[in-house]
Amino acid sequence: VWTCGGRPRTAIGGGSPFKITGGTFNAGNFQHDINETWSQTGGGFIAAGSTIQFAGSSAQTITALAGNPFKHLIIFGTSVTALSALDIDGQFTLGGGTFTPGNFNHTVGGDWRETGGTFQATVGTITFDGSGTQNVTQIVGNNFYNLVMNKSGGNPFPLAATSNLDVNGNLHLASG
Repeated sequence: VWTCGGRPRTAIGGGSPFKITGGTFNAGNFQHDINETWSQTGGGFIAAGSTIQFAGSSAQTITALAGNPFKHLIIFGTSVTALSALDIDGQFTLGGGTFTPGNFNHTVGGDWRETGGTFQATVGTITFDGSGTQNVTQIVGNNFYNLVMNKSGGNPFPLAATSNLDVNGNLHLASG
């Protein structure tokens, strides 16, 4: 197990792709800046309370394994493309650059914040599955393709739009 500790913010990759092919990476409760590709083809990833920020100056991709969720994910790079389904247990933030989610079902358990950048959803689904109220802020011009609210916990207002939401495909309210 590789556990990050002692430094509140770490740059990972240093110009090379960050690969998890075996063993376990425990991100701890820190922010880690990824400046290249994130590729998990084996092993484990323990997000703990961490924030993973993609902030590269060239195109980046994310490949994650099922059952290895991120806690908080920030997209702030030039161009970031998902090459697998992403499970985000906490907050997703698009702060700059372009995020292309691909034709996958991504799940978000916390808030969705767009403060800059482009969300390029021409296919795929974003599913909000947190147990509490989730705030969704979307920038004008960005849109969801398919949006699913699949919530539990009996919260009468489980998804709170803090801006106008644009859904170009299907809107599905599963529970909550």
